[in-house]
Amino acid sequence: MASHPKPKILLLSLKKQPFFDQMYSGLLSALVSRADVREATAGLPQISPSQYSAIFVTDEAISERKYAEVHSRLVDYARAGGVVVIGGLFSSCVVLGDFDAHFLAWGLSWKKAGYRRSTCALNPATHPGFRSNKGLPISYSMKVLSLKGAALGDIMYKRTDDDETNEGAVTYTRVGDGYLGYIGDVNAEEESTTVILAMCGLPT
Repeated sequence: MASHPKPKILLLSLKKQPFFDQMYSGLLSALVSRADVREATAGLPQISPSQYSAIFVTDEAISERKYAEVHSRLVDYARAGGVVVIGGLFSSCVVLGDFDAHFLAWGLSWKKAGYRRSTCALNPATHPGFRSNKGLPISYSMKVLSLKGAALGDIMYKRTDDDETNEGAVTYTRVGDGYLGYIGDVNAEEESTTVILAMCGLPT
């Protein structure tokens, strides 16, 4: 009986750090077991959702002006139906002055908020596919660069010590025909692997 081909996932690592593979070994192993994983370290060609079902951005390079063309291709890919998830070292290394401008270029009013360790809980108002995913943790602790300005329904995980401003530790929103996700975990928590898999459309 023929097996179904694995979905293809692209890691975009334009500023690849030598410690990344070890720090994120759990995530990389989980991705490889579920998908055909490729990595781009020197740029991003024109791509479409038919080539890759999701792109995981592993660092802060796309927030920098020198990579404006790469960023534009990411936006086009998402609008055409692809999924882009921003995580990895992005929240640790992004220049805070570039954070707001980066998401504004996506047409979003997401802005940097708190940076501290918090217990973060799955938002009962988040997208239905995440609410019904039994593999996702109900809550877990992470040191996180959270953001503000996301619609309540676009906050996947919310800091439980923040009842006033709805700071999102993990967010996921529609962009054109596709989606953009952000995870602000800076320490590669084990539970974040499951969250990233779900955002990339992979089994948890």
